[in-house]
Amino acid sequence: MGYTSAIALSLPVVLAAQALPKPSNFLARLPSQEQTTLKAGNVVLNGDNGRYTGRVLITAPVDTVWKVLTDYNHFKNFLPGVVSSRILETNGNQTVFEQVNSVRVLLFTQKSRLVVAASNQYPKQIDFRLKEGDIKSLNGMWKLEPVSPSQVLVTQEVTFDPGTSVPRGLAFNIYKNALADSLKAIKKETERRFTQR
Repeated sequence: MGYTSAIALSLPVVLAAQALPKPSNFLARLPSQEQTTLKAGNVVLNGDNGRYTGRVLITAPVDTVWKVLTDYNHFKNFLPGVVSSRILETNGNQTVFEQVNSVRVLLFTQKSRLVVAASNQYPKQIDFRLKEGDIKSLNGMWKLEPVSPSQVLVTQEVTFDPGTSVPRGLAFNIYKNALADSLKAIKKETERRFTQR
């Protein structure tokens, strides 16, 4: 069961000198209740049965957000449930990495392993898909949308199928909770790095 691993998808990138996207009012397209929740510093999470969209508003420049989302070597230091993560191969903007997670299910703790292929479009989007692992399927993307020079709306859209190793309802519930926790952790780590630089 690799429920937390989908959240921590990343890839190493060489941050080339590219024009950063211009800030825009991306928040305005969202329902007013979601805008209020995000501006209060909270996560917005929609979806069920393996299809989710999570959002968080991070107070940091887009470059700092990107560096955290692609900091695969240190996920265990700030993402809940991540035991280890390591790069397997890189080719241009394509990266394959392995991630090991530990998740508590009822009275048991279970480790899981995933191999994920990711591609990036710096500094706007990271796409990912499962190559192999302890779940049936996983694919999605991270989207970074600056709303000011020092604030970014981060969205993750993901589709997840746990397979038949555990009851699907339980797996979906665990995954949804893990996604919310990981978005909070990404916000916290990014803002910590931004204020300490």
